[in-house]
Amino acid sequence: MGVPLAACYTQTRAVHTPARQLSTTPNRFPKTNRPRAVVPPGGVSGRGSGAKFTGRRRALSDKEAADPADNSTESEEKSGECPLGFGKNGRITNAVDGVKKSIYLSFMQSASPLTMEEAAASAAAADPKDVMILDNAVFLQSLKKAIEDPVGMPAAILDWHMKVDNDTVGIKNPLGPGCVSTIDPRVVEYICKTNAQNYRDRLLPPIFNLVLKDLGVTGSQGEYNRAHRKVCQKPFINNNFLKTFSTVVESRVQHLCDSWEMASDAEVLKAAGHGNTAETPYMVTDVDLHSQHLLLDIISPISFDHSFELLQKSREVITGAEQKFKPNPMLEAYHRSAEIMGEVFITPLPLLELGAKLGIGRLRELTAAYDDLEKMGDEIVKNRRAQHTATLEKGGEIEQVCLLDTMLFLTDPDTGERAYTDEELWGDMNDIMAAGHQTQAATMTMALLYISRDEKVKRLVEEEVALLGGRAPTFEDVSEGRLTYTQHVIKEVLRMHPPIHMFPRLATAADTMPTGHKVAAGGIIFLSTWA
Repeated sequence: MGVPLAACYTQTRAVHTPARQLSTTPNRFPKTNRPRAVVPPGGVSGRGSGAKFTGRRRALSDKEAADPADNSTESEEKSGECPLGFGKNGRITNAVDGVKKSIYLSFMQSASPLTMEEAAASAAAADPKDVMILDNAVFLQSLKKAIEDPVGMPAAILDWHMKVDNDTVGIKNPLGPGCVSTIDPRVVEYICKTNAQNYRDRLLPPIFNLVLKDLGVTGSQGEYNRAHRKVCQKPFINNNFLKTFSTVVESRVQHLCDSWEMASDAEVLKAAGHGNTAETPYMVTDVDLHSQHLLLDIISPISFDHSFELLQKSREVITGAEQKFKPNPMLEAYHRSAEIMGEVFITPLPLLELGAKLGIGRLRELTAAYDDLEKMGDEIVKNRRAQHTATLEKGGEIEQVCLLDTMLFLTDPDTGERAYTDEELWGDMNDIMAAGHQTQAATMTMALLYISRDEKVKRLVEEEVALLGGRAPTFEDVSEGRLTYTQHVIKEVLRMHPPIHMFPRLATAADTMPTGHKVAAGGIIFLSTWA
C-alpha cells in the first residue's frame, strides 16, 4: 500500500534543463514539433524582407491585395523595366525566382531523407536577402545572457532566433571563427547525416582540454576519439552483455522502488496511529539525489564491476534509519565538476587562468575535482588489473563482466604492446560514468516531477505499470510494447528537458549550407537539441 505519486513532494537538486515554451509553426513540418521564435518590435538591422522558407510574406497594400496582377504591371511600367519581362521585377525573372523558391521550400518541407544534390539545389536557390547574419552587438548581448542563464550557451542560441525570427543564423564572432546557429531539423539532418563527413569533429573548449587532458570519449577528437568510441560501444551491442546490463537495471530499480514503498507504508501507519485518516499522508524526498544514486549503482558495475552501495544509503535516508546522509566522495566530485564546468564552459581559458592567479574564479576548484576523480579512478583500474593478473598467474581464465574487463588486456596489433594506459582507461570509464548517470538521473527526476503534477498522466502510467503485477519493469516489457504510454511520457520529458542542450560541430572544409549560409573551414556550427 503505497502513497500516491501526487502526494509526494519532491525536493530536487538544481537540474539545469528548463523547458523552452515555444510555439510551433503549422503545416511546415507536418511530422515534427518545431520551435518557432517571435519577432520583437523593431527586429534587427540588416534583416532581409524577402519571402523566406518559413512561408511568411510582406504585407500587401489594399490596392495590391485587390488586384496584384494589375499592380505588378503598373510597377514594371513605372520603373522602366524590360518589356519582355527579363528586368529586376519582370514576369520571367519573377517566374525564375518562384522556381528557385519552390526548390527551397520543397527542401525545407520534405519528410524524405535529404541528399547532397537536394541540399546543393536548396543552397543555390536561397535568396541572399534571407541569409541572416547577426552583428557583433547581438552576439555579445546573447553571450552575456548565456553566462547568466543556468542552461548557458543553448539559451543564447534560442535568444538569437527569437530576436530575428529566423531558424538559421550566421554570426560574426569577434572572439574567434565564424559561426552558424540552427534550430531547424532539416539543417540538423544535413550536418549530422547528409554531410556528416564534413562535420565529424566536435567543438571542445580549451577548458575541456585542460581538465580532461585530451582523453576519454568526450575529451578527445579525431581518430583517437573514433577508435575509443568503437571500443566502448562493443559491449553495449553484445547480447550477453545486454542481458547482464538489463538484469542490473531491473534489480537496482526494484531496490529503489521498494525503499519508497517502505517509506510510504510507514507514513500511512504513522498517520493512522495518530488518528489522522482524513488527509493523505505524504513524504518529502530528494528525488534527484536518489535518482543519481540509482544510476551510479547501475553504471558502476557495468563500467568496472564495482558497487558504491549508494542505493542502500538512499534506503537508510528514505526510511529514516539514518537522518543525515553521508556524501560519497566520487559523487560529490562529479557534482562539483559538472556544476563548475557549466559555469565556465564558454569563458576563455586565459581569463580563467588569470582569475586563478588572482585567487578568484573556480578554475582551481574545477581542476581539483577532476584530480580527485582521476585518483579514485586510477585506484579502481590498478586494482582490477592486479586482480586479473593474479587470476592469469594461477592458470585461470578472465571472465569479462564489465566494460573495463574488455579493455584491460587489449593489445596494439602493430606493436603487441598494451593498447591503453591506465590513464586512458580511466578517461573512458569516467566518461561512461558521468554521461551514464547525470543525464539519465535528470530525465528520471523531471519525469517523476511531471507525472506527480498531472493526475491524468499519473493515472495512465500507474495503470500501465500495475499490469506488471507489482514487479519492476524489464527490458522485455519495453521491447515488447507493454509500457508504450510510459515511453511516450519519457520521450516528451526528453523533448522538453533534454539533458544535453546543444551539439556544436566544426567544419572540416568550407561549405555552403542548404540555407545559403557559407561556412569556412574551422567554422563552428551550433545545433540546438530543441530543433
